[in-house]
Amino acid sequence: MSGNRPLYLHGLAGRLRVEVPAVKRSAATARNVENLLQITGVRQASANPWTGNVLVLYDTERTTQEAILAILEREGFLARGGEDTSAVGTVIAQKLVQFVVELVLQRLLYAALL
Repeated sequence: MSGNRPLYLHGLAGRLRVEVPAVKRSAATARNVENLLQITGVRQASANPWTGNVLVLYDTERTTQEAILAILEREGFLARGGEDTSAVGTVIAQKLVQFVVELVLQRLLYAALL
């Protein structure tokens, strides 16, 4: 189930962003995740099928980041447990390639406009 492990997680008090691979390229799954997160304390849940990101805005007095992640895990959208260091290396490599491709495209576009 490591394919469902979040590739990254970013949380601040009242705000949680997590990448959920199952959401990417699936509007139906994005809607399912948004509906799943309509719980007490969640102000807004937005799952983006383009990026695979899920953004949750929540009331820290009524729920927690851990409770939200537990729901996603319970429903099979996340796998938690030991860190998979090979997955971390893969993510870093993917992000680096994405950055380089975007930089090259920006330079080509800039050169074409001159």
